[in-house]
Amino acid sequence: MKRVVTRRTFLLTLALLSAGTGLAHGDNGTDHDTDSDDDHNRASRAVAQGRALPLAAILSKLGGQLGGEVIGLEFKRKDGRLVYKFKVATPTGKLREVSVDAMTAEIVNSKED
Repeated sequence: MKRVVTRRTFLLTLALLSAGTGLAHGDNGTDHDTDSDDDHNRASRAVAQGRALPLAAILSKLGGQLGGEVIGLEFKRKDGRLVYKFKVATPTGKLREVSVDAMTAEIVNSKED
């Protein structure tokens, strides 16, 4: 199982790093940031400022709670909190979106697409 977590952590980190290397912008506090190119920058700033846990720590705390293979990731503000929003392919082939509080690693919302 450790190999899967390590592989997943690597893939998600790579996804965040490739999400964008544009200019750093301040978090504008909106509930619907749609510019995915800045996900990595927002996440990096939030972690550096102590407002979010690093992705590796989130994945470690979640263990297998996501319920499948992570195939997508966003970092955004939703309902006043910073969240990692995972797109997950379940073992039965369904897609789920799982929102995880970026500070506590608590799952705050989970729904099937």
